Amino acid sequence: MYLILYPVTINKIIMRKIQFVLVLLLVINCKAQTEIIGLKDRRGGEIPQGAYLQDIDNDMDSFVGIYEYNNNGIVFRIHLLKKTMVHVDNYFTDTLIGEIEYYENNTQLVNTTSQLYTNFTNPYDHAIVNSEILNNSPNISFRCPECVLNEIVIDGSIFDTRLGGDLLLRRITVNGNPALKISIFTYASSKKIQLGEPQTLPIIPGGDYIMVKLP
Repeated sequence: MYLILYPVTINKIIMRKIQFVLVLLLVINCKAQTEIIGLKDRRGGEIPQGAYLQDIDNDMDSFVGIYEYNNNGIVFRIHLLKKTMVHVDNYFTDTLIGEIEYYENNTQLVNTTSQLYTNFTNPYDHAIVNSEILNNSPNISFRCPECVLNEIVIDGSIFDTRLGGDLLLRRITVNGNPALKISIFTYASSKKIQLGEPQTLPIIPGGDYIMVKLP
């Protein structure tokens, strides 16, 4: 039995191959036109449309994991993951995202860990988003006086389900074990406080926390 290909069928096959090649060339061309900017190299200013802020040296990888602060009846854990090429506004970026647990005297006050693997359209729907490396930024001197030049420090934000604040992550060791020193500061209310209203307080107090990495 012989398969007979009529001219119309051959033309369709050729056209499909041409369309496939054109689409492939378009994808390659789009990737080639994406401007890649190293996260450590960025020093403020407007981000070009379509640019990719990339963690070229994989500095964020060493921050990934679960970390715990446990002291005086307070247990505070953060769960950190790295995501690559996350779409934010009109550009893409590598970022650390995370979720939190917070307990006082065995009473759970915050637990957002069920959202850790949720692919939110907006990464800021996660409790923690850290997408800026301050290894030798002018901002590092007053925010982390003990940091040394070229030390990898991650800057971002935290939201404790009530208020949001700035968050700084610094790698340290505790008794030879990997740990983080995290600093929470500049809390701001998610709503405008009217004159005479009591100020809303965060669930997780601002300040410094030494958090040991869990196995």
